[in-house]
Amino acid sequence: MKKNVCLRMAMMVAVMLPLFVSCDKKEDEKKEDPAGAIEAFVRNDDRWSFATISLGQYSYTYNGNPSEGPLEVGLDIDGSNNFFLRYDGGQGGEMPERFIAKVGSVEGLGYIETVPTSGWAARLAVQPGCGYVIRYRGSENQRSYYTMDENLERYARFYVIEWMTSTAGGIIGAKVRFEPEWTPTK
Repeated sequence: MKKNVCLRMAMMVAVMLPLFVSCDKKEDEKKEDPAGAIEAFVRNDDRWSFATISLGQYSYTYNGNPSEGPLEVGLDIDGSNNFFLRYDGGQGGEMPERFIAKVGSVEGLGYIETVPTSGWAARLAVQPGCGYVIRYRGSENQRSYYTMDENLERYARFYVIEWMTSTAGGIIGAKVRFEPEWTPTK
């Protein structure tokens, strides 16, 4: 009888063991944030406390004269704790026709690998532990006096590390980490 119980126990362990042991080491590997990643504190007030994110250089024509310059967006948070974008590094107010998409829960920038296919919005709720992608498209920025490459498409990725709180405990913003000039895997 004792042999029978030991044999059954050994068989049960042999059957159950693969359910608890993973041979795939990728689950255990932590993806590091890329070199050049930047941490910033973004306040949820109207005091122009936003993060300026570089999207690289771009070529444009202004009043018929070709030129080149830096392409930047300002990542900001409104009083309701929603992300939105300011254009020209934040100097021109809210950024029309530029979008943010939420990727979902991530452990860092290395986990944001591709561009979302849906969920693009002008404003999105701030959520600690979540990743986001910024999309800028040149075709949406045409004026009679100013044109840029219509095929221009630039991205940046960021995630929310934690809330910033006041000494009284209220939310006053968020700590974010971002990668400027990100080239996603398509």
